[in-house]
Amino acid sequence: MTSLTTKAVEKIIRAGLVGMTNDGDGLYLKVGRSGGASWIFRYKIAGKSRDMGLGGSPEVSLAKAREKAVEARKLRKSGVDPLTHRDEELERQQLEKEAERLAQDAAKTKATPFKDVALDYIAAHRAGWKNAKHAQQWENTLATYAFKVIGELPTQEVGVEQVLTILKPIWIVKPETASRLRNRIELVLDAAKAKGLRDGENPARWRGHLDKLLPPHLKVRAVKHHSAIQWIELPAFVATLEEAEDLSSKALRFTILIAGRTSEVLNATWAEIDLVAGIWTISASRMTAFNQLIRSTH
Repeated sequence: MTSLTTKAVEKIIRAGLVGMTNDGDGLYLKVGRSGGASWIFRYKIAGKSRDMGLGGSPEVSLAKAREKAVEARKLRKSGVDPLTHRDEELERQQLEKEAERLAQDAAKTKATPFKDVALDYIAAHRAGWKNAKHAQQWENTLATYAFKVIGELPTQEVGVEQVLTILKPIWIVKPETASRLRNRIELVLDAAKAKGLRDGENPARWRGHLDKLLPPHLKVRAVKHHSAIQWIELPAFVATLEEAEDLSSKALRFTILIAGRTSEVLNATWAEIDLVAGIWTISASRMTAFNQLIRSTH
């Protein structure tokens, strides 16, 4: 049977009546010497008296305090110590929060892009390599072929599909470069796994894996270029091209006359050509010799 009302609680707190006021069935309103008020559930278990705090007033209302007291009584009647149960529940909640935090941290860590892991790998091994050129070769091959496909992709998401997308275009035409590139991708992904950034098999592994999907680079036929024409035969060859009507012959003749490169001619655009002035301006970004000069100065 209860004895307190909301108004009675307010009056007791306002008056600062220090002590414990019984609401019934073990629920008490406790007012301290400082004037602070809180709810206490007093009970016995295994012959021992225990006081369980249910929260301060007015944050915890009389009605809410009674609800908490009812829950505590049910636990006590079932043989469970309400205080022990609450401590265990708080500990469980803390463990769940910690597990969630760790999972979030792990997810953020595994979101680290392949490019970042690769650059960290190069920086960590640079001192152990024989010369600076080796590190530059690593950076160049990864930047040229790998980063544009998986540079921003988390290492955890790099799979066989992405690795093959990188390797297939150059596996036949540039077998040595492709083989070195595959090995470098494999090493970076191994480093990522060692750092806890990815799980599972390495999609760039060769033996027992990519060797089932790609031919061995040692057996790949190297690209053979056409032999150069003798200079004394050039006038007659150009004359033959001049008589031909197909675009390929015209493009080849044009390439010879301007001493240009095949790629420069094939990728030419009308925007680069001034027909009135008779000038063809190739942008620096498309000139191989220019790009090689720039790289050699860095």
